[in-house]
Amino acid sequence: MTQASLDARAKAEIEFFGSFFEGWDRTLSHRFYFLPNLRRLLVAINPTPDTNLIDLGCGVGYLLTEASARITEGVLAGIDITPAVIEAARADPKLRRADLRVCDIRAGLPWPDNSFDVATATSTFHHWGDTETLKEVWRILRPGGKFYIVDWCVPKLLTPLLDWIMIRWSGCWINGGYCSKKELHQLVESVGFKVTHSGLMPPMLLTVGEKQ
Repeated sequence: MTQASLDARAKAEIEFFGSFFEGWDRTLSHRFYFLPNLRRLLVAINPTPDTNLIDLGCGVGYLLTEASARITEGVLAGIDITPAVIEAARADPKLRRADLRVCDIRAGLPWPDNSFDVATATSTFHHWGDTETLKEVWRILRPGGKFYIVDWCVPKLLTPLLDWIMIRWSGCWINGGYCSKKELHQLVESVGFKVTHSGLMPPMLLTVGEKQ
């Protein structure tokens, strides 16, 4: 993808999510599948008080807010490309100690190597997941650290249909880019992760890659 294409995509994402997030917590989608899945994800992660966790595409910080009750000593961090959602996250009293930054992962992550035990991407990986961004996730994780991806995955023949449905539903061209389970595993393992878990987190798929 050219730099011009990346810039156009980033601009579209900022505009879309800058308006989309307001009122999201009152929707049925948030209440009945998004928030329950975040809580299931935390059960799967099972963080300790000193776990260092970063959420990639954190939005207003729903996962980090849930995690703050468990991670009381470790680092809580989150990035999002949209300034408005990071501003909203910073206003949450439960996230006062969280390191929240406006950042496009495609331009690199502003943390040193081996900074985190856990990285998460919940319904965001299809926006930015490729070899180069995965190398960045691998870099900031400690050896043995895990990357938890929760996203839609369908058989390869159906990915164009899923792209079409999601783009039509959202009314924005950026909401495509899905891949099959096999493609996701190959992509994750191509940069040095080992897939240690892959299973349904209805209606999405949870994939866990461990840094080798």
